[in-house]
Amino acid sequence: MQLKTRMHQHLEAGQTAGGFGFALNSPAAVEFLLQNAKPDFIVIDAQHAPITPADAAHLLRAAQSTDPLATPIVRVPCHDVYWIQQMLDLGYMGLVVPLCESAEQARALAQATYYPPQGLRSIAGSIRANMYDQYIEQVNEHVLLLPQIESRDGLENVEDIVAVEGVSGVLLGPADLSFDCGWRDHASQLWSYPPFVEAVSRIRTACDSHGKLLATMVAGEAVFHAQQAGTRFICTSVDTGALRTSIATETNAIMQRLHGGAGD
Repeated sequence: MQLKTRMHQHLEAGQTAGGFGFALNSPAAVEFLLQNAKPDFIVIDAQHAPITPADAAHLLRAAQSTDPLATPIVRVPCHDVYWIQQMLDLGYMGLVVPLCESAEQARALAQATYYPPQGLRSIAGSIRANMYDQYIEQVNEHVLLLPQIESRDGLENVEDIVAVEGVSGVLLGPADLSFDCGWRDHASQLWSYPPFVEAVSRIRTACDSHGKLLATMVAGEAVFHAQQAGTRFICTSVDTGALRTSIATETNAIMQRLHGGAGD
């Protein structure tokens, strides 16, 4: 198991790390993507997809066996300490945690993520991650903890959240934040909408002041808008979205040519 990966190398060099998300619960999809591309990290989405801890183990094996230099990250469905511990015990090296709205919540997440003395993560000798040399001694230094800022309350408390020891940075959730703040009607132009731009600037300033990472999950042209806004960790697509795009473009174009240019 590689504790230091391409993601760490790019971030340490001051570059933007790019990754890919998975929601299909398909080890084959993970293997295929990692055989044909070299993302700096992957994010398994156990929040919005029906992915159990057992499923997450199979997805992790697929990732590690195909590309050990892509950091495996999981988005857990909640703040539950047992979900967090099981994902880390499997060997995931990063956590995205939804809907963090206070420093108190962030501190609880950090306590669950790190081994003592930095946190209160339980130590067990039989976990999968313990198969890796020096795991317990080194994991605190390399694990990534990214609470999500995706609500008005989270935005109002972002300075306190990023100041929490053990929080690596925060992951901006553009869609949920825009819904909660009443900006839904501006979704198509969100990255140029002044209130959203101001919110992103506030989050970035908070991160920069504490030497923390600003992250997000977006796709298409929004990737480059996010990068220009100072985001240094970007999950650029998800398997379901990539499949939908492929079907809507390449497959439909082929069908139209097969049918002699007919539109249906």
